[in-house]
Amino acid sequence: MRFKTPVRGIHIGGCVDGSTLPDTVGAHAHITGSKPARYVGYICAQSKRELAEFLLHELAHLAANTGHDDDWRRSVHRLGGRVPAAYKKRPR
Repeated sequence: MRFKTPVRGIHIGGCVDGSTLPDTVGAHAHITGSKPARYVGYICAQSKRELAEFLLHELAHLAANTGHDDDWRRSVHRLGGRVPAAYKKRPR
């Protein structure tokens, strides 16, 4: 699988930009277009436990270079994961 946003690093203990992740966010990825641009390609996690739970989810963001849309869902499946119920596509 080719990643649209190359993985540059993983930061544990908040965000690589020095900010604190909200309690409701275990991890996030900096995709193309993220500000500031110097952090694009980083995956940030609250803790090692959170990283283990969210790594595939965040890698799928970098692979698709997008949010929780159909491209992201396809990337989750291509990486061997399952889309969590909270991110499944809802009928209109």
